[in-house]
Amino acid sequence: MDNLTIVSYAALIVSILALPTSYFVATKQVKIGLDEFERRTKERTRLIVADRLEELASVFFSAAEVLSGIDKKLLIADPKKIEPHISEIEKLVIGTGIIDRIAKAIDEYTEISVPDLAKDGEISTKIKMIRGMANPGYQSSERYVAWNILNVCEGNTLPSILKKQKS
Repeated sequence: MDNLTIVSYAALIVSILALPTSYFVATKQVKIGLDEFERRTKERTRLIVADRLEELASVFFSAAEVLSGIDKKLLIADPKKIEPHISEIEKLVIGTGIIDRIAKAIDEYTEISVPDLAKDGEISTKIKMIRGMANPGYQSSERYVAWNILNVCEGNTLPSILKKQKS
């Protein structure tokens, strides 16, 4: 056997021995990549829910100010001041489609984050309540969807909790 044949056999043996290591490294990188993708997706959907709830608050308070002349601070201090205008405010808010966007965002979040929602009972309960209120059949002359969702959110408490939560 000449030197070239010996070197070729040695290279072949080294490459065969390296295959399991390469496979292990590749699968580990794929697993890490998938875990990171899942974490980012959960975080993104959670932030979208928080943004939609903040958008609802913004739209509601703007509509309240336009239709009743009561600004946000006065409304928060004494919510009964908008009672004569609440049905008009609700119509305007629902007309923007924000309730549907909240429902869609919550559906996406719950699809992806089912195990995470089970860990935090209070947030899970509030999100389920909001989703139930966002159903098209919930609204009636006695029930005000946007106002009830804002009450469940406790102002901006729920959106800020969702934004601070770690995946």
